[in-house]
Amino acid sequence: MLTGLGSTYKSNKAMQSITEMIAIIATVFVWIRMWPFIFRRTTGRWNKPVINESVPLVSIIVPARDEALMIRGLLASLLQLNESAIEIIVVDDASKDDTARIAAEFPVKVISAPEKPANWVGKNWACFIGAREAKGKLLLFTDADTRHKAGSLIKAIRYLNNAEAQLLSVPIYHSCRHWWEKLIGPFHCLMQFANSPYRKHNASNAIAVGQYLLFDAAFYHSIGGHAAVYNQLCEDAELAKRVLKFNGKFVVHTDSVLCESQMYTGFEAFANGWTRLLRLGLQQLSITQVLLTLLPLFALNVYNWADPSLVSLLPVMLTLSCFGLVQQRIGRFNIAGLLLFPFSVLMFLVLSCRAMWYGINKAPVEWRGRVYQNAA
Repeated sequence: MLTGLGSTYKSNKAMQSITEMIAIIATVFVWIRMWPFIFRRTTGRWNKPVINESVPLVSIIVPARDEALMIRGLLASLLQLNESAIEIIVVDDASKDDTARIAAEFPVKVISAPEKPANWVGKNWACFIGAREAKGKLLLFTDADTRHKAGSLIKAIRYLNNAEAQLLSVPIYHSCRHWWEKLIGPFHCLMQFANSPYRKHNASNAIAVGQYLLFDAAFYHSIGGHAAVYNQLCEDAELAKRVLKFNGKFVVHTDSVLCESQMYTGFEAFANGWTRLLRLGLQQLSITQVLLTLLPLFALNVYNWADPSLVSLLPVMLTLSCFGLVQQRIGRFNIAGLLLFPFSVLMFLVLSCRAMWYGINKAPVEWRGRVYQNAA
C-alpha cells in the first residue's frame, strides 16, 4: 500500500517536473516573441526627410455610421495635421443619429452614401464611395474611434515613401478610458502575441489595422480597392494580402505611436466586438499562430497551488514581467492588471470559445446595426 502511494507520488512529481520544464521553455519563447515590443525595433532611416521632399495631397476618408459620440474628436485630431495638404471626406453611412450634422460643423466634405448594395459590407461600401470622390495621390482610411497624433501624418508618408511601399498600417494604441479597460492589459498582450506587428507578412497572413490604412492611390485603384473586398468583414487584412498578391509592398509602422483608439463604449460592446474580431481572426490564423498563442497560456497556468514551489512560480512571474513591459507599449494599462491576470486569461478563453461556437454554428455576424449572414 505504502509502496504504491510512494510510486504514485514519484510519478506525480516527475510529471510536475516535466510540466515545469516545458513551462520554462514556453516562457523563453514568450520573451523572444515579445522582445521587439520591449526594445522597439525601429527603422529610423525611413522617417528621415529625403532631398527635395514634396508632400502630396492626402485624401483622408472616414466611413461613419452612428458615430455622433466619436466624430468630433477624430475630426479635431485630423485638422491639426497641418504638415501635409489634406482633404477630409466623411462618408455618412445611413446614420440614425447626428453624425452627418456634427461632421458638417467642421471644414470637411460630408457625403451621404447611396443605399448599400445587399451583398456589400457597410464599411467597405462607405470607403468605396469616399475613395471615388478623393483627389489625393495618397488615401488614408481611418475610423471615427481613432485620434491622430500631431506630426503623425508626415511620419507615415515618409515611412511609406522611403520604404517604397504601397500600403502602410500602424498598431493601435489603446486609450483605455474605462477603469476596467486599464486592468486587462494581459488580454491585449495575448492578442498581440498571436498577431505581432513585427512579424513578416506575406500574401497569406498579412494583418493590417483598419483604423489606419495609408495607400498609394494609384495602386489602390489598380488592385480594385474596396470593391475587390466588398463582402469581407476583415477588409483591412484582405486589402493587405491583395497588395502583396499584386507585387506591392505592405509595411507596418512600429517606430512610434501615430494614433490611439477608444474602440468600445462599454463592457458589453467590448465583449461583442472582440467576439466578432476573434471569430474573424480565427479564420486568418495559421496552426503556428494558434500554437504560439498557447505558449503564454501554458506559462501562466502551470503554477501548482496544491504543491507550490519556486520553480512552478518562475514561469508565471517571468511571463507577467514580460506582459508588464509590453502593455506599456500598446495602451494605457495599469500595472495592477497583472495581479488580476487570471481574469484576463479567463476572458480571453471565454470570448475565444464564444467566437468558435458562433463560427461552428455559422451564426450571422452583427455589426453596426446590420446583420451579415454570408459575409466572409
